[in-house]
Amino acid sequence: MYIVRILKRKDASSVVVAVVLALILLTPINVLTTDLAQYLSGITDYVNIPWREGVVLPIVQSFLEVILLEAILRAVIAIRPLFVRHATRSTKK
Repeated sequence: MYIVRILKRKDASSVVVAVVLALILLTPINVLTTDLAQYLSGITDYVNIPWREGVVLPIVQSFLEVILLEAILRAVIAIRPLFVRHATRSTKK
């Protein structure tokens, strides 16, 4: 994949691709954490306290997004060696 090739480079194009990928992943991560964040913040359909929606919910949701991102990165790092060929070292000197 060309995306992986670009990300391996150490120039500005890799930063641009990484930022675009992060923006693409932002929406699904946000959707996955919204319901749990509302539950943990105590926001229900009946009683809504404004400070919970304005203060507690964003903090809880950000915390959950960081945890989810960490879990995704750990899974990718754990699975990556299965798909990457390792260069064999030559025994000749």
